[in-house]
Amino acid sequence: MLFNGNSDMLPAHITIERGCEEPRKSSYLVRHFRGEFTLQIAFWRNYLGSTVFFTLTGFVIWKLGYVISFVTCSALILAYLITLPIGQIFFMIGTWRSASRHVERGGKRVCALLAKSILLIGFYSIGNLLIYQILPVTLDLGGDLLRDKKKLGYVISVYNFTNGAGISFQGRLEAGADVEFNNKLSQTPRAKLVRIESYGGRILVGMRIGRMIRDAGLTTIAGNHCESAATLVFMSGKKRLISSSAKIGFHRPSGKWSSFGNDDDDHTSLRTFMEQAGVSNNFIDRVISTSPDDMWYPTFEEMLKAGVVTVRWTPKTRPPVKMDFRRSAGEEKADYESKTQTA
Repeated sequence: MLFNGNSDMLPAHITIERGCEEPRKSSYLVRHFRGEFTLQIAFWRNYLGSTVFFTLTGFVIWKLGYVISFVTCSALILAYLITLPIGQIFFMIGTWRSASRHVERGGKRVCALLAKSILLIGFYSIGNLLIYQILPVTLDLGGDLLRDKKKLGYVISVYNFTNGAGISFQGRLEAGADVEFNNKLSQTPRAKLVRIESYGGRILVGMRIGRMIRDAGLTTIAGNHCESAATLVFMSGKKRLISSSAKIGFHRPSGKWSSFGNDDDDHTSLRTFMEQAGVSNNFIDRVISTSPDDMWYPTFEEMLKAGVVTVRWTPKTRPPVKMDFRRSAGEEKADYESKTQTA
């Protein structure tokens, strides 16, 4: 007779265990963390695989900084910097546990010791990265993103004149400046020149604004002070003009955060950007050799020879557009001559 599911019909010596199901397997990540994988899988596939993944992710985010807004890039960097140490430590702990069980599973002790030695170096590297790079960069970028947007460190103004329009940038190249500049440029189809008055700021912001200027074929004019990252904006002009009183200052990037502390990447990015602007290699070498704590102010002749500037005007010569930028940011007004010609 077929069993119909009623245990009362079975002989007394036969019982049924209810609720006995095959235990569910843990997820792959949980199994790794518990050290359930062999050392070969834990080390080569999981630990080294995660290292390659985080390295490639950081590289992609860094490159995206050239094409997306600084705010978006900063948010991605912050997410990456938070995930990186957590993820790496997670995979190192799981690999360490697999190494501890390697001999019990019939593996060679020397392989387990070698794996643990590599992991100890990894723990030290992550700790060093966390203290000297991740925490400072996270606080720096987090403060930039959380800064009161009503207290911006820059002012972007548009000035209309007879034959076109000009855009004035004054202040620090900080988060959000690239987005606002792009909006101003999009709303000003008659724009022909950009005047930059800045002591510097974020290198990625300067590069992104510079590319907008380069793509639009605009003329750039340096104000009384154009230093550090602001020179990237200035050098992006199709024509580049300075007054006789302008101070143009150069130095290499600080490497504080822009490429996660990798100075070589910063220098390569700066060199490529300046080469695209037509600046000579000798001049670029001098810029890169100048410490971030110092400032190099080359002469007009040096900049003209190197391709940094194209024109200088003096009080005896008429600038391409007469503009009054000496007033405070809130009181600035355009003051143009109707017969001037645009650069």
